[in-house]
Amino acid sequence: MTTIKAPGDWYYDRSGALGSKSTLVHLTTPMSINPGNEINVICDAPIKIELPSGEHLYMSAGTATALKAPVKMYLSPTSNLGPDFARGWNSLPDELKVMVLQRSLVRRDGYVRCHDESPARPLGDVLRQHLAMTPDIARLAHDVFYSRNLFSIRGSHIPKIPPLNARHVIRRIRLVVKLTTDGWNLVQSVNSGGFTSLKWIYVMFTWDGLFRRNRTSLQNLPSRSEGTAFMCSAKFCYRKDPDKYTRILLTSQGLDTNQVQTHIERLITFGTS
Repeated sequence: MTTIKAPGDWYYDRSGALGSKSTLVHLTTPMSINPGNEINVICDAPIKIELPSGEHLYMSAGTATALKAPVKMYLSPTSNLGPDFARGWNSLPDELKVMVLQRSLVRRDGYVRCHDESPARPLGDVLRQHLAMTPDIARLAHDVFYSRNLFSIRGSHIPKIPPLNARHVIRRIRLVVKLTTDGWNLVQSVNSGGFTSLKWIYVMFTWDGLFRRNRTSLQNLPSRSEGTAFMCSAKFCYRKDPDKYTRILLTSQGLDTNQVQTHIERLITFGTS
């Protein structure tokens, strides 16, 4: 057995792998292993193993090799698929192809963070590997990745938004913004940013930043005429309660959190799609 130091003990082991009860996988396309799961893998080419942290290594698995990890691992072969795979793939209906691609391209335990690339990097790498395969796989992989994942957009000085050529496919967004002018501008940018297939959006406002850079009053917040209307269904909330400093500033201007919340909630309307 060979042990590699990483976040937790993850290993590959060629001793007696065929004798275990784990699933035997002949790796030909990228896949992931969830924490606590174990598989036996065979691959005709070296395999790249990557952790959510970005740490990775390459290993050979010409014979059955056991893989186990306490954290999620991403596996991808390093060779071309070959003509036999292409003929077999092309013979499948699109419904089956989508089911296959979802196993490695859809994050089922959370969301893809647009504002922080490192946690999503392994999944992004898997997408790039699929885009470099056949034209048919690239087309379907692009649509599966962007239409089946939940994308989180967080307000910042220069917020990161999914690429323009993918926005028309995205169906679900988690939007976290501050109660500031920049935050409100981001809400409006998402609404008018080409997300034409959006079915659901989760808008979360945070109190940090409110009244801090300038002593804004309720009158300086967006007016009713600056409201925005989403055509999709939504969930709307505030992240945590305002801290003591924010409450003092609100009180000094004769305001309370309910007044601000009521004002903001009147500015956003949602559909039922």
